[in-house]
Amino acid sequence: MIDFNDVINFNNVILSFKQCLKGKYKKRNALLMFKYLENEIWDLYNDLRNKKYKHCEYNFFTNYDSKKRKIASAHLRDKIVHRMLYNTLNDEFDKNFIFDSYACRINKGTSRAIKRCQKFLRNKNLVYFLKSDIRKYFDNIDHKILKQFLLEKIKDNDIMNLLNIIIDSYYIVENKGVPIGNLTSQMFANIYLNKVDQFIKHKLKVRYYIRYMDDFIILSDDKDYLKKLLEEIREFLQNNLQLEISNKHTILAKIDNGVIFLGKRIFWNKVFILDKTKKILRNRIYWLKRWGILEINSENDSCINVLYSYFNYIKYYNYRKFNFFTRTKIAKYFNCKLKKMRK
Repeated sequence: MIDFNDVINFNNVILSFKQCLKGKYKKRNALLMFKYLENEIWDLYNDLRNKKYKHCEYNFFTNYDSKKRKIASAHLRDKIVHRMLYNTLNDEFDKNFIFDSYACRINKGTSRAIKRCQKFLRNKNLVYFLKSDIRKYFDNIDHKILKQFLLEKIKDNDIMNLLNIIIDSYYIVENKGVPIGNLTSQMFANIYLNKVDQFIKHKLKVRYYIRYMDDFIILSDDKDYLKKLLEEIREFLQNNLQLEISNKHTILAKIDNGVIFLGKRIFWNKVFILDKTKKILRNRIYWLKRWGILEINSENDSCINVLYSYFNYIKYYNYRKFNFFTRTKIAKYFNCKLKKMRK
């Protein structure tokens, strides 16, 4: 049983501080923290021990990658507290998650979710797939229901009080919504949807089911069975979690043309990137050039690393035509030899 001392101890404060600052040593908040390092850490530790901790206001910005998202960035001091709770509590909850939940978990992720889907597709009896997601998931997480789920595992009142402070620090409407930018939100999101995972796997006895955060797919040989499942899942979400299925993003189709999941079209032996994902990659590269950030030279290693990450992403999914096109176009834009780009 986890108690308050497991979460709030000086070693966890130091560890969480280092984890939060990894790769962010040049940012203003990090530099200020370093300047008054000893005082800041002791002040935070004492506030937590003496139950005087208060959550700061969020800094909001908008992300336009795949769609418009409002991101809430917490103060560095609060991020350390989020990390402390995550380090201590996440493993305790993770034990109860199903195998085929792949978001924000150690040794999971999008690549493994896709490989798992390919493994399912090797079963020649499967004919149809159902793909859906939850409408505005993070904005509609109910605080009261989330706290009830947390209380099932956490019996320490002091830990629950600290979690309540973090949950209540943000809302879209009263008692609803968690911020996309928080580390604790990833943990809360998996805990919240674990109930529907258990319902689908153990009550409905669905074998071919994969979930990545609020996106999920189910494979079957029976189209009518998938329609029935969708209605049962919809009813469970509405009655128990106060969530809704997004009709706009729900697909029921044959697997002959590939399973559409996580921005890919997945076949049993290959994976293609969807057009919308290719468009996102092109736009990112375009805006890096437009803002003057991207300059291919020996003094700008971070920008070269950004490009290589895009190239390796494309290469991983064997999309050679787009890979060659992108490399050639960038070489032309930045007066860079193609040989250097291929190294």
